[in-house]
Amino acid sequence: MTKEGDIDSERQDAARRGRALLYTVGGALAASAVLLDLLPALGAFASPLRVRALALAGALFLAIGRLGTPTLLSGLGKRGRRPG
Repeated sequence: MTKEGDIDSERQDAARRGRALLYTVGGALAASAVLLDLLPALGAFASPLRVRALALAGALFLAIGRLGTPTLLSGLGKRGRRPG
């Protein structure tokens, strides 16, 4: 494989990691919005504005993960990589 192929492969792997990170964060925010809305025990914390804000933040993270450019996603994936 050529050096360009290795770089492209590394960039794709970094973009995949970045997309997974955004999907994880977005899914966690959306799930927390659903839990705040559905669980009566959390009613004291669940103002409608707070639930909508969490759902919107989750949707934005999911949208960036889906529609983000490969450069943006690979940048996020490189930052989240473990050393070694």
